[in-house]
Amino acid sequence: MLATASDEKSVVTAFWASYRDRGVKPKDFFDFYEQFDALLEGHGIKVVDEGVIAVERNREAIDQELVLLDRQMGRKWKEDVVKEHDVKHRLLIERLRGVGHLTFSNARYWFLTRDGKLPPYAMTTMEGSKVELPFCVATSAWLQTMRAFTPRTDDLDRTIVDLLASPFVTVPAGGRLGRSRGSSCAGRPSRAG
Repeated sequence: MLATASDEKSVVTAFWASYRDRGVKPKDFFDFYEQFDALLEGHGIKVVDEGVIAVERNREAIDQELVLLDRQMGRKWKEDVVKEHDVKHRLLIERLRGVGHLTFSNARYWFLTRDGKLPPYAMTTMEGSKVELPFCVATSAWLQTMRAFTPRTDDLDRTIVDLLASPFVTVPAGGRLGRSRGSSCAGRPSRAG
């Protein structure tokens, strides 16, 4: 269960952190996460998987979206399972949103990503029609947008340190902060893939 919800490196990292901090043995670690649905239920979170099941059964839509994603990817390479994960999320988010006049404020569902190819893919269709509301948003854009809705702090120094320590903001390649080609800002968010 955990391995399908996260990439292998994250699972391995989580195990070693548990081992280091609490001496958790591998069998105990994986037995614990085998009951993931029960853990969520214990926190009052109900798993509703009808949308996931419907998306997985629509092989034609998945295959069509894979073609569209491949067109957008250009020469960048991804494992097939990762591409399928991405297109299934697009189909699921669009299914959950339903139809109607959707805007940023009433869309209800979003897929946050650090993958620089997904936002352009989210703006494309097979027919070439305009996408009014993409299924995903870059995490850096989400943080900037949501910042307007969070309480301000009196400790600006702490805020700056927290921002710089964020995994969503990194120093540009070359290790220098400063103006980059054609840019008017002091740094750029990383282009993680």
